[in-house]
Amino acid sequence: MSRQPRSAVNRWFLGTSGLVLLAAGVWLCGAAGRLSGHLPSWWPVPRGALLDRSRLGELRDHAWWTPAVLTLTAVLTTALVLGLLAQLSVRRPSRLALAAPDSHLRGAALADTLRRRTETVDGVARCRVRMARHRGRIHIAQHVRIEPGSSPRAVLRSLSDVITEARNAVAPHTLTVQVRVRSTAHRAPHVH
Repeated sequence: MSRQPRSAVNRWFLGTSGLVLLAAGVWLCGAAGRLSGHLPSWWPVPRGALLDRSRLGELRDHAWWTPAVLTLTAVLTTALVLGLLAQLSVRRPSRLALAAPDSHLRGAALADTLRRRTETVDGVARCRVRMARHRGRIHIAQHVRIEPGSSPRAVLRSLSDVITEARNAVAPHTLTVQVRVRSTAHRAPHVH
């Protein structure tokens, strides 16, 4: 399903940004007056302002400074705008127009029906369904927990029938489904 790589990129980007901001925050907090006396000798403590007027003037005298700052600003702004547009292009399907004239199906109703139908399959303990629509395609992510002792292969065989029903229900739209199956841990009864 195409949302999976996007989720990984989102997590990587957020994690990296968070680490950079955390490191910068810790460094700046360590540079504060009261804390700087308690830091180890190797801690890089800036003396005075991070970039005073004279240092900024020296940097502006270099031919690379202004193009580098402008390029970095343009690249960061473009990356953030493209990331925002990519996030906005994936939306939850609210109403899906079906093949029959004047017929629509609510996305939430389809997700709920698919969840309920999946939970009626022998061996399924629980099911969660997430839906998204991207460029005319409907993406479904199913997280299925099976009961202890159930055969994942048999459950998946039965789920293929449920997925076929869902594909027929949303025609003419294209439906892609990702199913994750996990086994529910068998718990021993408590003795008091």
